[in-house]
Amino acid sequence: MKLVLELMGKNVPVTLRGEDGGSLEVEMDGRTYRVDARRNALSGGYSLLVDGRSVEGWADPTPEGGYRVTLLGRSVTVGAEDALRAGLKKLKGKSGGKELIKAPMPGVVVEVKAAEGDIVEAGRPVVIVEAMKMFNEFGPKHRGRVAKIMVSPGQNVDKGQELALIEPPPED
Repeated sequence: MKLVLELMGKNVPVTLRGEDGGSLEVEMDGRTYRVDARRNALSGGYSLLVDGRSVEGWADPTPEGGYRVTLLGRSVTVGAEDALRAGLKKLKGKSGGKELIKAPMPGVVVEVKAAEGDIVEAGRPVVIVEAMKMFNEFGPKHRGRVAKIMVSPGQNVDKGQELALIEPPPED
């Protein structure tokens, strides 16, 4: 997958290739890195293995829609919105079948960002759930119409609980 990250005011092309076992090959600035990342439940950050070197890192959302990434004691702001748009361009306009959005972890619904009947694009957040002091956005994998919202703000949800049902959009 080819993305463009906005990093410290520069657009940086990045190529990601998935490998067996969940590892990634990341090509950036003419260098290739082999990266394996796992969520660290204790620290809330990520445990990264980059070219055999262990690194602890964090990625915190910013109000502008990007991320504040901290690695090796250095923090930089990454314009994740541009990267997300680049990755979703192929999906925009395509729709899939019915899609049931479920909570992958327990938490509390913070916000419902769409109403029943709304047409939502792939990746657009429909429900935001707070879990372990982190806000997690859940949306459809394909363009569709919100058929049913099954939760409301302030509601506790369990792992696997249904949050919303997305149906194919009506023909234009």
